[in-house]
Amino acid sequence: MYLTQRITKSGHRFFFIVLIGLACSFGSRANQTAEVAPESEQTTTTNSTTSASDPILTGQADTPDAASKQAVEDGKPLVARVNGQPIFLAVYEGRVTQIEQALNRRQPDDELDQLALAVELRQQVLDGLIEQALIEQQATELGITLSPEDVKAEAEKFVSGLDPQTEFERWLESNGLTEATFLADLQSQLIANRVFEQVTQGEADQAQKNRTFTAWLAEKRAAAVIEKYVIP
Repeated sequence: MYLTQRITKSGHRFFFIVLIGLACSFGSRANQTAEVAPESEQTTTTNSTTSASDPILTGQADTPDAASKQAVEDGKPLVARVNGQPIFLAVYEGRVTQIEQALNRRQPDDELDQLALAVELRQQVLDGLIEQALIEQQATELGITLSPEDVKAEAEKFVSGLDPQTEFERWLESNGLTEATFLADLQSQLIANRVFEQVTQGEADQAQKNRTFTAWLAEKRAAAVIEKYVIP
């Protein structure tokens, strides 16, 4: 798809919906293929009661009727659930807006079919958030942890490559980020990298690592209970 090619011009596979700048800048530093679009709020598991009763969709076998239904948790509308874990509509819409703005800043004169682009973007954002939730769930099962110090160290490493500090501030602004959302995105990126390395350990070739991880994630997604409440 053209959107995928457009976002991955730097050579990074559009494996997840990633914040454009973070994916390209941090991804190249870490030399990782597993990329995530993270948000600190979107994958928080809660035990609260849902106000709508919706059909359960296993794996990717969803239907338009099921997808068109809406659910609310703690008064907040949801876009999906992954194994019971909520993904909030506000997070999803925020990510769509964030990426649209980043793309527009980079290619403002691009003469694409804007409607088709918007539909494709929204679908890929939802898929990316679902895969992010799956990876973070698997990180817990694999015993993978990340301390605040780990995140801080990587953030400082990233910022040190930008001189002066005002360049980092401009970078945040150009990608629609605040320092807090940058750190949340970075944390999810680091978790994904650790899952990637653990799942593909023993594989010497990078291409084989990518294939192994892709197959592993597809298997986890097929086995997951995924509920979608809106059609992107």
